[in-house]
Amino acid sequence: MSWAWDAQKRAWKNWQTGEVRLDLEGLSPAYEGISPEYIVKDSGARTQFASGMVRDTAEGKVDYLLVRDGPMFKRWAEHLTKGAVKYSKRNWLLAAGEPELARFQESAARHFEQWLAGDMDEDHAAAVFFGINGACYVQDQLIKKAGI
Repeated sequence: MSWAWDAQKRAWKNWQTGEVRLDLEGLSPAYEGISPEYIVKDSGARTQFASGMVRDTAEGKVDYLLVRDGPMFKRWAEHLTKGAVKYSKRNWLLAAGEPELARFQESAARHFEQWLAGDMDEDHAAAVFFGINGACYVQDQLIKKAGI
């Protein structure tokens, strides 16, 4: 039997006993680091669908699909794809220090100025997204490293 089938059986047992907990024993490596005490959060509010399905309300929750509105999500993805060909996929995730942070900031600022000036030699708007995302990623890494 697969780990997924075992996990399904444990989840069914938990559901039958009224426990809303995820049993992580034997799950794939994708679940490493998740506490066995992981719970399903519940706002207490419910939405019922015409089909009869009932779910917790989406009110007050981040709607990640909103970032797909407009042209920039696709353009940013295209920019990352071109960078992956040039440098390797997710190479930018190797960034971890102050020099990389400064490089992302410089790049974002330069591309913003080029975008603002109307330069069309490359997708400067997507490059701004990339630079800001990279800078924020490095800032998060530095915070984790400092134990803050």
